[in-house]
Amino acid sequence: MELPPAELKEAILKILELTVELPELTSERLAAASTLTRREADFLLKQLSLEGLSIEANGRFLFHFEQRLKLALQAVRLGASPERASRNLSWREFEDFVRQVFESNGYKVSLHVRIKVEETFSEIDLLSLKGETLILADCKRWRRPLHLSGAKQAVQRQLLRLKALGNLENLEVLRKKMGELLPRKIYATPVVITLFEFPQKFVEKVPIVPIFKLSNFLYELPSHLHMLPIKEINI
Repeated sequence: MELPPAELKEAILKILELTVELPELTSERLAAASTLTRREADFLLKQLSLEGLSIEANGRFLFHFEQRLKLALQAVRLGASPERASRNLSWREFEDFVRQVFESNGYKVSLHVRIKVEETFSEIDLLSLKGETLILADCKRWRRPLHLSGAKQAVQRQLLRLKALGNLENLEVLRKKMGELLPRKIYATPVVITLFEFPQKFVEKVPIVPIFKLSNFLYELPSHLHMLPIKEINI
């Protein structure tokens, strides 16, 4: 009972809309809110569960952020605009999922770290430490296709944060956030994490990493670290 691509796209977008507040969905609720019949809704939800895009439990289907993210990406592949596909993905979901990816790869994560940059305060979305590697992660939930100028602005702000990180005032912030895990020497590097894939993998040598490739990026990072902007900081 394969749905035509256009119908499948609309059904996926409706699932994303219906699971914003409550991650639980039934075939009855999906059918009532869409053009699908009850039978089509039931088939689709079960198929998504088989594909790992939902979790079935007692006739109900759960859509957590990881599944919702994959559904948004599938909707884009089926022809939905990134703006429409991401309309029902919240900032909190996005940031929390990024945190989970870092932690599952062995990083200690501190959120919303404010440091002093050129006499003003600037916030690092996620500061992640593993061994001697410290990653300054900037989460960008861009919904519209991004122009190179926008990416450059984000990268330049990251490079300014990187440069300022070794200042005495900011070193004290690092000590408070990372505590005993902080080694005597660290190698800090910036990254920009996006919801959707950007045409260029690097801007001014700073990686632009789509969230669905973040885990693989972290796995391969040790062998590529020498290619990235790095600031060596003595604690």
